[in-house]
This record gives sequence, structure tokens and C-alpha cells, in this order.
Amino acid sequence: EIIDRLQEICHHNHIEIEEGALALIAANADGAMRDALSILDQCFSAIQGKVTRKDVVELLGTAGEETFLQISDALIRKSATDALMIIDHIATDGKDIRQFIKDWIYHFRNLMIAKYASKLEDIMNLSCENVEKIKAQSENSSMEFINIAIRELSKASADARWSTQPRILLELAAIKLTDLTEDASIDALVARVAELEGKMAKGVLIAGVTPQQMPAPPQTKMPLPQETRPPLPQAMAPSLEINMSHDELWAKIFRAGVAKKITFNMLAKGVGIIGMDDKTITLSAESAPKVTCVEQNADLIRDIVKDLTGKNLKVQCSSGTKPIENLNLGTEKHDELMDQLGKFLDTDKLTITD
Repeated sequence: EIIDRLQEICHHNHIEIEEGALALIAANADGAMRDALSILDQCFSAIQGKVTRKDVVELLGTAGEETFLQISDALIRKSATDALMIIDHIATDGKDIRQFIKDWIYHFRNLMIAKYASKLEDIMNLSCENVEKIKAQSENSSMEFINIAIRELSKASADARWSTQPRILLELAAIKLTDLTEDASIDALVARVAELEGKMAKGVLIAGVTPQQMPAPPQTKMPLPQETRPPLPQAMAPSLEINMSHDELWAKIFRAGVAKKITFNMLAKGVGIIGMDDKTITLSAESAPKVTCVEQNADLIRDIVKDLTGKNLKVQCSSGTKPIENLNLGTEKHDELMDQLGKFLDTDKLTITD
């Protein structure tokens, strides 16, 4: 409908234009008649004489079909170097990267159509020469690869819309597509695993797997008679390490916390234990964000402390620097610290002890 309307406008204004050019304008308008008319108006203003498909390609700042054939061939050959060189030429020539991604998606759409449709000249609106090249490239591409390429480039196109570095997104997508392994689909992987399991069950040796590595058949364990079944050992209460210093206890809490929750790494510095009694363990954090992190992990800290000491303690935290003893200052720093504190405090009333 858009192409018919554009042809009517061109005929009324006595403007010659190729059908391929009209098809390209309609494709780039994404179904919006207003956008199509805007592109056509730009063609009227910038091009003298008959408007060709090549003219529209240059006006839109996109690449020709030959470029898409070359870069797609680089992906099929798994040559990231060639793909990146083509992208560099595109950027150097001043082509619109966002538009290039959209047109490249459309090229993979043509590769998909070529696998199932006939009379491709009517569907693709390309020259017979380019249609034959697309058919040949489609035969060398699996449907799974085309599917993954369309999905990966569609994601890059969506991200590039708001990105200040669309070229990097395009390069990343190209590298991913050259690094695809064969039979990457879930169905193919499931089939391969089932085949390997069947061979191993029959005792067939598999390349790269020694007989010692092959899993032994499952053995059914007969339960012991009830009267001879050994009694289960009683759970041992966690030992109470009363001689553990605050620094040692916090080091163990931190190691256990990181093993269970990666965000516990925020507490690696600027946090320490300043007090502990039969009901409460008190922590000090150097900043408000670290206090918040302690509060968010209070239940985890409480459970770890219970495992280490046998005490179910309430966790509380206050903002401020760690106590002096946790800073591990040497005696040679005593005078320097006194000088710094003397700027704010009465040093006659201040002493530093170990």
C-alpha cells in the first residue's frame, strides 16, 4: 500500500524512480506513511533525474547489499577479523551504524526467506544478481545460525537506540556470532547428550573418556534390618571459642559470609567488631552505606556467629571508624597520630593505649 501510494505521488509530480528505490523507502519507513513521504521528499530535493536504489542507499546513509553479503560471509567463515574490518570501513565512510544494524537484520531475513520461498525477486525487491547471491549464501547458512543472528542483532539494535557508542555494540554482536559453536541449539545439545548416554550405557568407548572415567552403574543399597541399624549420632552443639579475638572472629564471619553471598564483599574493609556480650554483637562501619549493608546481612551474620560460637546474638551496627586497636598501628605512628588528633582535641587529656 505504501509503495502504491509513493508511485502515485511520483507519477503526479512527473518524477522517475525505480521500484527497488520505492521498496527501500517503504522498508525504512517501518510501515509509517509519514516517514515514507519524508524520505521521498528528501530524494526529490537531493537527487536530480531518475531516482535509483543506489541513490536512496546513499541518502539514507546505509550500506549496499554487497557489504551485507561480505560481512555475513565473514560470520559464516567465523572470521572475526574480516567482520571487524568491514565494520571499520563502514564507520570510516560515515555510514549510520544504527541504520546499518537494521539493514543487516533485514539481510538475514532475506536469507531466511530464501530457504522457504520461491520467486524471491518479487519478495526481496533486489536485482536478479543479488538475489542469486543471497540464495547461495542462504544454502551455506543453517536456519539455527540465521535465527541466532537475527536475535543477536535485534538486541544490539534495541541497545544502540540509546547508546552513545553503537559501533561497539555492533562489533560485540559480530564477535559473538563468529564464536558460535556448531549445533548450539538446545534441541541439538539434548540429542547429543542422549546419544552419549546411550553409548555409555552399552559400554561403548567414547573418544576422550577412559574406562575409569565412565560412571559405574548405580548400585541398589539394601537397608539394614531395623534391629541392627546403628543409631544416628546426636547433633553436636557448636563449640564456644571464648579465646577468639574480635578481629579473628570477624575474619571468620567475613569468609563464611562471602561464601554464601557475593555482596558480602562490601564489608571487606572499614567494618569490625567493637563489642560482644551474651545478647548482642556490636559492629562499627566507617560509612552509612556499609552500615546499611550490615543491616541487610544481619540475619546472615547472626547465623554465622551462632555456628562459630554457639550464641544466638542480636546484630547491631553503628557508623564510625573502627577502633584504634583494629587499625594495627605501630608504635612509631604514635607521635604522628597524636599530632593529628591534637588539631581537634586537647592532647593533655588524650592517651592512646594498646
